[in-house]
Amino acid sequence: MQVGGQAERRFEAVREAFGQVLADQAGTGAAVAAWWNGAWVVDLWGGWADAAGTRPWRADSLVQPYSVTKPFAAVCALLRVDRGKLELDAPVQRWWPEFKARASVRQLLSHQAGVVALDEPAPTAAFYDWDWLCSLLAAQEPAWEPGTAHGESVLFYGHLIGRRKASPSSTSGPMRNRSPRSARPSARPSTTRAWTPGPPSTRSSRS
Repeated sequence: MQVGGQAERRFEAVREAFGQVLADQAGTGAAVAAWWNGAWVVDLWGGWADAAGTRPWRADSLVQPYSVTKPFAAVCALLRVDRGKLELDAPVQRWWPEFKARASVRQLLSHQAGVVALDEPAPTAAFYDWDWLCSLLAAQEPAWEPGTAHGESVLFYGHLIGRRKASPSSTSGPMRNRSPRSARPSARPSTTRAWTPGPPSTRSSRS
């Protein structure tokens, strides 16, 4: 199986292992990259970008990352913690008064808040309306007492973390306009881009 991209000589074993994974697995291709000590040391891709095997996987092939995007939201919140604008052990209600689950920010970040599903079915349109879905989540009773169990909020994590006030006196709103990279201008820009789902007017990318 042909592998594209590059790997530093000392990481050539990664290329070999990646090539073997591509050769052994059924289905589409894959990509892998590693950043170490201030530089990309591995940036590889290979296989097919479609199930029919008609489009080769390239450096810019899009991937459905599933929950890999959750840390993007978590990092935004943790940056606020680092700056003293958010407290991990404070109640979520300090920043989101309407939120019914009596959880701390820490419990919300670590999937312990119990808000993992909506009791009442919601139309698809609600998932593309920030305020609407946040209002549904705020009114939702937790599935367990916050802090007593773990359970991943598969579809709502970004809303739960993003819907808060920067301070008790500020205006509320999602964290989607706050970029970790812009907060750290010394960081080396990455060529990786992530698209978050939403209507065309709200769809965003970060690099």
